[in-house]
Order: sequence, then structure tokens, then C-alpha cells
Amino acid sequence: MIEQIKQDQDKEELVKKVRRLEEELRIIKEEFHKELNLHELDLKQFLELQKSYMQLEKRYTALRNSFLGRVTVKYWQIRSIIRSKGVKGVLWKVFKTNLNK
Repeated sequence: MIEQIKQDQDKEELVKKVRRLEEELRIIKEEFHKELNLHELDLKQFLELQKSYMQLEKRYTALRNSFLGRVTVKYWQIRSIIRSKGVKGVLWKVFKTNLNK
């Protein structure tokens, strides 16, 4: 009789423990799914941004390689040299490049 009561108590404790562990597992699964969804959204956003970046880079390359694009880039290079070295530096660079040709 006493053994039966002890076995029943042990069984109840085990059932409680299993329920508690199942509840913890359910909570962990919910958190995991939330994190997984969050990372999936981040990945989708990254792929969209990467796609738009590649499109912009392609357009930039096409524009820069056009005649007007090359002239514009050369203009801004000369402006940069003028700001850093002054007009004499620009004249020297132009003279130096013409000597090499």
C-alpha cells in the first residue's frame, strides 16, 4: 500500500516534470521561429539591396564609359588638382602628359 502511494507520487512528479519540459520546449520553439523569420526578412532585404546596387553599378559604369562621362570625370580630376596644387600644378601635369605622347 505504501509502495503504491510512493509510486503514484513518483509518477505524478514525473508527469509534472514532463509537462514543464514540454512547455519549455514549446517556448524555445516559438523563440526559434521568431528569430528565423527575422533573419529570413533580413536576408530578403539584403538580396533586394544587393540587386539594386548591382543595377546602379552597371548604370554608373555605362555612364562613366560614355564620351560625356569620360569628359566629366577628366574635368573633375583637373578641378581636384587645381584645388590641391594650384594652376601651376595643372599646367605641369598637362605639359608632362603631352611630352609622354
